Formats: sequence, C-alpha cells, structure tokens
Amino acid sequence: MKQFTTKFKTTKFQPSLKQTILVFYSLGLLTSLSLISLALQASPSNTPAPAITNTAVKEIKTVDQFEKLMGDSKRKVAAVKFYAPWCGHCKNLAPIFDKLSLKHPDLEFVSVDVTDAGLKSLGEKYKIHGFPQTRIFLPGQDQFVEEDQIVGADEDKIMETLEKYSAVKPTAAELETRFRKKMEKDINGTRQGLQQIAQFAQKEITQIKQEIEQIKAKIGLPTGATEAAKTAPSGAAAAAEPTDPNVTSVTSQAQLDGLKKGNHVALMLSSKTCPHCVSAAPKFAALAKKHQGSKKVKFAKASFQDAPEVFNNLDVQSAPTFALSKKGSSEKPAILAGADKLDELETAINNLK
Repeated sequence: MKQFTTKFKTTKFQPSLKQTILVFYSLGLLTSLSLISLALQASPSNTPAPAITNTAVKEIKTVDQFEKLMGDSKRKVAAVKFYAPWCGHCKNLAPIFDKLSLKHPDLEFVSVDVTDAGLKSLGEKYKIHGFPQTRIFLPGQDQFVEEDQIVGADEDKIMETLEKYSAVKPTAAELETRFRKKMEKDINGTRQGLQQIAQFAQKEITQIKQEIEQIKAKIGLPTGATEAAKTAPSGAAAAAEPTDPNVTSVTSQAQLDGLKKGNHVALMLSSKTCPHCVSAAPKFAALAKKHQGSKKVKFAKASFQDAPEVFNNLDVQSAPTFALSKKGSSEKPAILAGADKLDELETAINNLK
C-alpha cells in the first residue's frame, strides 16, 4: 500500500472532487433554469399575435424600380428585406415584416428577391450572401447604414432597429414581452453552456479513472479489467456497437466538410438522451438504405455529445434536426427541425439534381 501511495503522488493525477462538484453544480443550475423557463412560458403575455391579412411592403420587380425608389430624396427611411423564396428563415420573417410595415407607417418597407434573375445584381452589389437580411436606407441614398444591418429573422432586433428611425415607440406591454423573450434566450444559452461544462467535467473524470487503472496495473494491484475477467463466463466477448453501413457517423466539422466534397449530404442531428431522436434514428436509417448506392446523396449523423461544433455552426435549436446540404453550394443547408420532418427531407432529396 505504501508503494501505491508513493506511485500515486508522483503521477499527474489530480483528485476528482472538483470535477464531481462541478457536475452536480451544473445539474442544479440546469434544474433551476428549467423551472424559470416553465414559469415564463406559462405567462399569458406569450399568447400568439393574430395573423396579418394585409401589408404595406413594396415588392421590387426591377433594378430600375429599386434605384429610383432609393434615389428619391423625399421618400421615407426605408427598411429593405433581401430574401430568397426557398429560405425557411425568410418565410418566418415574411409575416413579421408585414406586421411591422403596418405598425410603422412613417417608414418605407421594401422586399427584394435577390434570387430573381432580374434582381441578382442587387444581391451582388450589396453582398447578400445569407438570407434574410434587412438593411436601412436613408432618404435619397442607395447605400445602407452599416451599423444597422440585420441578418436573420430576429423580430426583436429588427423592431429595436426600426424604432431608432420611427416615431412609433413600443408600448409597456411590448417592452415586457421583449424582455421575457431575451430572458428566455439567455436562460437557454446558459443551459447549453452548463451542459457543455458538465460534458467536459465528465470527460475529465473518465480520464482520471483511466489513469488510476494504469497506475494500479503498473504496481500490480487488480484493475477493473482484471476483476471483470475473473467473473466473466468462459468465452464471453464484448458486444460490438451496432453500425449502419449506409449512414456515416460524424464527430467533427472537418469530417463533415470532407464528406460534403462532391456530394449532397443528408445529416441527422440528434442527442443521445432524446427519446424522439431514438425513435427517428431507424426511420432515417431506412431512408438511407432506400437510397443505398445512389450517387445523388450521402447520409450522415451527428450527436450533440460527440460533435457540438457541428451543432453550433448550424445553429441547431432542437433535436432531432435534419440538414440537407447541396453539392458544390456555399450556402447554409436547408434545416428541418423535428422528428416529423423525415417526409419533407425525402421529398427534398428526391428533388435534388
């Protein structure tokens, strides 16, 4: 025992107490945050807004129409939405933009489909590489306000930007709702951060356990492996983890980027602790088998536990989520969130060229 203690002190092993405390602390905070989130969701202030039936948004048809409108020094401050019809976030922004156009009659609301053959030059001029994007143009100017460009369909961010130029200010109820949304977003971000801390701590604990086993083996003490060998039935063998030859397991962004070279890629993003992901996995595997041998698309899967970088890069908000990347495209892949989106994924795959 003295020999073990001496050997133990000379290794790089550190006591696991701090890692254990970190794990329990993280779990405690996660529980508290979940309760706060549930309380916020129960608030009556979260009732959905009524559907918009009309709009004051001007849809641009030609470059000449856009240039004349922007060059008019008598026009109002313009909020210009650059979008693509197939973009999911653009579809989410459409009713928001319509609603804001009615709320702020002292502003000009303009919509530009930069995928239209006659309007692509506007996308190139203003360097629109992602959708949707909202830009602010002052009267008589064809250059937007740099500090107020918005990427995405963040309603609160767009409203706050428009309020800088509009005489219409938010009501107290609107400010309260906006505050609650920000609080929920902060809670979700904190929860994800704590989950990553807990995963890191667990990896540290696993490494420490492995180091202890190595120390015990070097000084002749029985290890977990030797004890298991003594009690295992004769001829017992470890069961191999089942694999699917039609679905590639992705553990890093670099691996995913390599798979995307020259291929369309259908990717399932899941969590090992998510029951919906578990039920969706065999259906995704069946879809991959259906397209087995096809040169059209490659199938892959990534879990949050093994490939958090991939989740962050794609801004995945729920699991399971399916992403379809088009061959040779630099645009972000189409995102389908939910286990019930497999039929939509198959339709999108069948429409690939």
